[in-house]
Amino acid sequence: YGYVFDGQVGYLDHALSTASLTDQVTGAAEWHINADEPNILDYDTSFKPDPVDAIYAPDPYRSSDHDAVLVGLELDEIQAVTLSAAASPDTVVFGSSSTVSGTLTNVEDGQPISGALLTLESRPAAGGVWSATGTTTTGPDGGYQFTVGPDANTAYRVVYAGDRTHERTESVPVTVNVTPRITINASDTSVRKRSTVTFFGLVAPNHAGQPVQLERQLDGAWTTVGSTTLDRDSTYVFRYTFGSKEKKLSSDFRVVKPADADHVTGTSPTVTVDVK
Repeated sequence: YGYVFDGQVGYLDHALSTASLTDQVTGAAEWHINADEPNILDYDTSFKPDPVDAIYAPDPYRSSDHDAVLVGLELDEIQAVTLSAAASPDTVVFGSSSTVSGTLTNVEDGQPISGALLTLESRPAAGGVWSATGTTTTGPDGGYQFTVGPDANTAYRVVYAGDRTHERTESVPVTVNVTPRITINASDTSVRKRSTVTFFGLVAPNHAGQPVQLERQLDGAWTTVGSTTLDRDSTYVFRYTFGSKEKKLSSDFRVVKPADADHVTGTSPTVTVDVK
């Protein structure tokens, strides 16, 4: 019991612990310094005549009307840890995946920490609120990996919540950049001088209204030979006419989508057109 009222005993006060702390509790007991003591010793001196008030002493007894709950603890030493993270590859084409991996180790002795629960968090690369996207546990070597498939440039970090012997920590954020996936088709790949070739394709994800460029490789360098904006379906069309003084040769073409707030620059495969 920890409380006495009108001759009846009971308990009102409790001590609570978390799951990780419970294993470190060595014992618990009530310290009967209050409930069994007479009111004359009470800490409250209101309405007491001076002779009674003089009985008060600044000791533990009757310092409250409830008994104190004592809890014994044998706390574990909390060890510092380090959590590495890297993304490979760090740039992917839209629809492709990357791997975020690393190790969790003890700072003091460098030993791996196995069986630890890790949480992967993500947010837009430009900033924002972190949100959990997956969990895994470390292997015998302290290693882990997550497979990610971002739709746009995304920052990732790995969080270890810690346990009774290891501190909480999080990795340095790593960024996976995403390039748009660009298809390219040509209406003809073998033409004569003064002929017109139509290049058409799709940019994913949808970038309706944004610019794309048609480039041709001339004298070993890529040169912009046309520009347009993507339609509402994120498709494009270029019409390129070869000049009358074109040399008989093979010429490479590609389409480029410049970088924007959510994606880095994307480039289509090349298409070769033979000029006869």
